[in-house]
Order: sequence, then structure tokens, then C-alpha cells
Amino acid sequence: MPKKHEQVYCQICRGERMLDDKCIKLPNRRIICETCQEQHQLKIFKIGCTWHVMGHYEIAARDMDEAILIATDPTCPMPPDPDYIPDSFEVDTENCEELEGEEV
Repeated sequence: MPKKHEQVYCQICRGERMLDDKCIKLPNRRIICETCQEQHQLKIFKIGCTWHVMGHYEIAARDMDEAILIATDPTCPMPPDPDYIPDSFEVDTENCEELEGEEV
């Protein structure tokens, strides 16, 4: 919930109503006012999405083939501090659903 000194506005009515203690914080971090939730009858949807990241390993090995073998081993942890690859975000429309019985 917003702190008393913060001016946080509803993300649906775009600030027509400043949020108060009755605001609703959604799982996707959107914050809406109670009035908008009632007026728009919002539901919760699970949306599948993918994106790509690039990371780098520093691997000690005898040669490149061995380094690649180590990097592709399923027990090797993911590279630290990956970087998002621009424009790689996609919604997987085959993997979307309304969460039944779950309203805001």
C-alpha cells in the first residue's frame, strides 16, 4: 500500500483517483483503486511469455571443446548477471489462461 506521503495513482483510471488504504495491489504489481476493480470486474489471467538473455561463463578447461562441454552440462548453474536481449520478449498465446474463480 502507498505510504501516506506518496502520491500513487490508479493504473486504470490513470490518476483520476489517488490511491488510499483501499487500493488493491495485483500480482503483476499494478495498483488499482477499489472503484475501478468493481466497475471493470477485473479477473486474473496467467499469461505465458518468453524472453532471451545472454550471459558469459569463465571456465577453466584444456580446450574450447571441453569448455563448451562444461558449460552445457545440466548441473552447471546459469551464468551470473545475464543481460536481456532487446526485443526478445514474446507472449506465448498457446500458454495463456484465465484463472477460474480468481477475481481481483
